[in-house]
Amino acid sequence: MRFNFALAGLLLAGLTAPVLAAESPLYIGLKIGTLEADFAGFGKATNLGVMLGYDLHHDQNGTFAIETEFTTTISDGSVAGGGAWDADTIAATAAYRTAGSAYVKAKIGILRQDLNRSGGTLNADDSGIAYGAGVGARVNRKVMLEVEYTRLSRDLSFLSLAYITHF
Repeated sequence: MRFNFALAGLLLAGLTAPVLAAESPLYIGLKIGTLEADFAGFGKATNLGVMLGYDLHHDQNGTFAIETEFTTTISDGSVAGGGAWDADTIAATAAYRTAGSAYVKAKIGILRQDLNRSGGTLNADDSGIAYGAGVGARVNRKVMLEVEYTRLSRDLSFLSLAYITHF
C-alpha cells in the first residue's frame, strides 16, 4: 500500500495529458471516495482508484460499456480499540448510462477484495458480485463527472466521485 502516492501522481499525470482529437470508445477515469466496512467499530477509509472502460454500444437511449476498476486505500480507516484497516479492490463490470447531458448509471460485475486490519486478526479477502448506481454529467464530448454508490461485497461499500475522459 506504500505505492499509493506514486500511483496517484501517475494517474493524475495521465488524466491531464492532451486528449486525442479522434473520438474513441475507450475511456479512463480517476475516482476517489469513502470506503465503508460493515464490521462493528470500523471507521471509514478513503480509497483512490483508476477505471478503464470501453463503450460497446451507443445510441439515442444511452451507452452500454464494460469497465475495469482498481482502488487502493490512501487513508486507512480506524478501528475501535486500536488499529486500522485498508482494502484493495479490483472489479470488472458491465455499465449502462442513459442518454443526455445529465444521466443515470447502473452497473454489475465481479470483484475481488483484499481487506486487512493492522493490530488485529481480520483478513476479509473475498470475491463476488459487485453492483452500483450513480448519476453523472457529460461536461462535453470527452469529459464526464460521476457520483456513484457501489456495493463491493457483503463487507464493503464505496461512495465515490469520478472524473472520466474519452480518448
